[in-house]
Amino acid sequence: MRLKSFQAATLQDALGQVRTVLGQDAIIVATHEEADGVRVTAALESDRVQPWRPPDLARATPVPARAEGDALDVLGMKLAQHRLPPAMSERLLLEAARSGFGDPAPMLAAALRAQLRFAPLESSPGLRPILLIGPPGAGKTAMTARLATRAVLAGQRPLVINADHERAGARAQWESFSELLDIPLTEAFEADDLRQAALEHQGQGPVLIDSAGCNPYHRRDLEHLRRLASTCHAEPVLVLPAGLDRDEAAELAQIMLKLGARRMMTTRLDLTRRLGSLMTAAEHLALAEASASPDIADSLDILDPAKLAQCLLRPDDREESDPS
Repeated sequence: MRLKSFQAATLQDALGQVRTVLGQDAIIVATHEEADGVRVTAALESDRVQPWRPPDLARATPVPARAEGDALDVLGMKLAQHRLPPAMSERLLLEAARSGFGDPAPMLAAALRAQLRFAPLESSPGLRPILLIGPPGAGKTAMTARLATRAVLAGQRPLVINADHERAGARAQWESFSELLDIPLTEAFEADDLRQAALEHQGQGPVLIDSAGCNPYHRRDLEHLRRLASTCHAEPVLVLPAGLDRDEAAELAQIMLKLGARRMMTTRLDLTRRLGSLMTAAEHLALAEASASPDIADSLDILDPAKLAQCLLRPDDREESDPS
């Protein structure tokens, strides 16, 4: 790994030097304010220097001279640990430096608020049905059950529609959930059945649709989801498991955006220590709720800027397992 420090009068100028010398793939490891400017340490996993192209940051507003160096150091190291794309790390560090805060958590929360979109789901009668979509094993059924539980606790009577005809045991699992929550359950594997079920429940409470796992690279799967969503004017919401490959997560979000999704829910925050995939997907879809537990009885967390900053800054608390 190639590691090099750069010093300049402003953070923006130092980042420009990083791109000139190390190229677009450099990772910002740390930043520090000094008496005569700012020092940035960057790393490059390959010794091959990439050709430089003028970054959009060249047109950005200059960073205030009194940015908090120690806090930016912490943020730079944390963002590098999460494997964020270099350009995204730069934008967040610039926003953090402009925030006026001196501690990493509020600085990062302000930067996230400026760079990403946050739009939690609201379950109430009269809103569009919610169709949870995503790859197999993403946690769609668990998230649907959590949304249904939240609606029941709010005094609503949701309708759950099981549209997953592929996963073994899906029907038995939903029958158990619906009996426990005392809510109506129906199955609809075809678009016409789904439309009829949603119409019959209209005005009585939220409609939550659990779909089958989708291969985002198969046109047939995408067309099936498109028909399900359009037939009852449902909002497709991506369920994204944290910890995917960063580029594949971004590609998945882009595909679902074309399908009509505008928001995503996140699972497996408890099993993931690098959130680069979540962050790249969040450049395309707004962040809604998240789960950090496999227990369906646990409530959903609204993933707002403060909560996401907390996740990004948390210490690496992985416990060593005893193979015996």
